[in-house]
Amino acid sequence: MTWLVLDRPQGDLEGQLCRAIRERVRAGRLGAGEPLPSTRTLALALGVARSTVVQAYERLRAEGYVEPVRGSGTRVSTARPRPLAGAARSRASASAARTTTRPNRSR
Repeated sequence: MTWLVLDRPQGDLEGQLCRAIRERVRAGRLGAGEPLPSTRTLALALGVARSTVVQAYERLRAEGYVEPVRGSGTRVSTARPRPLAGAARSRASASAARTTTRPNRSR
């Protein structure tokens, strides 16, 4: 993953890693079923703790972007990623706000 460069002064290395992989999946630059580097390999290449990569992969798995494949490592998910919970709540709130009726004040 030579395209992946983390900005250490910015902090949140796990978040940067998640965003980079998520954006590449969304843009189609990482295709369904494509293998990701092992957590050890990627951690070594990026110079970060393995736990940073493990947590990033877990977060991406929870969001539906990657999936563990027994004996084969982590791959880009073949299923469509789930919308983020916050995004779903925002859409629901916006919808409710549009359909809220106003009290009749014509007395």
